[in-house]
Parts: sequence; structure tokens; C-alpha cells
Amino acid sequence: MLRGLLGKNSQPRGCFLHMPKCGGTSLREALSALLGERLLTDYAGLKGGSDKEKYEGLMGYVGRPLLIRKGQCVYGHFRAVKYVNPLDRRCDDIVLVTILREPLERLVSNYRYLVALGDDSVAGYRALREHGFDFEWFARQNWQRNVYARQMFQVPVNRFDYVGTYESLERSWESIALKLAPDLLDVPELPRLNQTDKLACSPPPRPKVSVSLRSAIQDFNSLDYAIYE
Repeated sequence: MLRGLLGKNSQPRGCFLHMPKCGGTSLREALSALLGERLLTDYAGLKGGSDKEKYEGLMGYVGRPLLIRKGQCVYGHFRAVKYVNPLDRRCDDIVLVTILREPLERLVSNYRYLVALGDDSVAGYRALREHGFDFEWFARQNWQRNVYARQMFQVPVNRFDYVGTYESLERSWESIALKLAPDLLDVPELPRLNQTDKLACSPPPRPKVSVSLRSAIQDFNSLDYAIYE
């Protein structure tokens, strides 16, 4: 429960880049308690069908990022450049934050989540089922490669006002809450939602990752490891 009061000057423009399987559902709930109607969500995905069309759409934001109004905070799966152009002084005051997770652990969590979900309407689950729920196949797919680097497209890590970690989620949440509401007197509690082990009667086991596969995953996601480390 939010017991503190927010001062009149504690409403910066915010942008929270939600990386998949990094505690995002819990964070969105906590942000809703913190910001109320100031919180906007964006899970629209990329425009265009082909990779070329998607790239051209993203480059269009480089010169014309979407407007975040005073006091608003946009949260979701989007490319940071959609709202924050590091070369545009009009974006300088936007508080840009995110939370990351050790890349292999994020990949394992995403795999287990899709298996536990068991939903044929989800493309990722269908693809996994068609490949016999093979984790190695899953780990080598381009749509699972360098997730952080792709979300940060055209926006360097040093432009972020705060980068927290899933491994220190509570502390990271407190720091982010104070970035988005500087006059906050009491940080809302962080709930734990969308946990994979609670989605299925029999939680899916953790896939076995050999030394060679671990090395291959690290090489395949070298950009994300560089960002995380």
C-alpha cells in the first residue's frame, strides 16, 4: 500500500523498458500502485511485416520519438528509441530505467514459462511443441538472441538513468521508484506475480545445460552479456 505522499514537483517523465522474464508483471503492478493514471503501457510490437519494414519503422523514431507528457511513465516491451532519442535535447529529462537478468537465466525462465503456459494461441509455445520442447533448439533461435541489445536499439546503456537486476529485484525496485517519484516517502511493496511454478499443476523441470551449450549460448548472446556485466 502506498502510504507516502507525492510532492508537486515529483512527476518526471519516465520510460521503463520491460525486458521479458525480468520480473515485469510484478513491476507493472507496483508501478500502477505508485503512479496510478500516470502509468501508460506499450506492448504494441514493431510495425511492418518484413525485417526491412520493421527496421525502417524503428529508424523513423530516431528523428521523431513519440511524446511522453509531463508526469507520464511509459512501460512495456518496446524499443527505447521509440520514446528516447539520446541526441534529441527534448528527451534529456526523461527518466529511462530497466531491469536485467543474467542472460542464460532469462532464457531458461522464458523457456519454462512457455512450457508451463501450454497455450497454443502463443506462437512461442507452438514452435516449442513442434520441436519437441527442445531447449537447445529454443536457445539457438534468433528471436531469443541478444534480447537486451535489440530492445536498447540506438540507445546506449549510459543513457539509462538506472539499470537494476532481477537478482536484486527488491533493491532495484526501490531505486527505480525513487527515480520516478523523487519525493516519495514510502515505496509500495513489490508483489510477486506471473511466477512460472504457479502456472501449472506440475511445474516444468529446469532444462539441462551442458558446458558446451552454455558456452554456445554465451557466444550467441555476447552483446547481452556485455550489457549485463
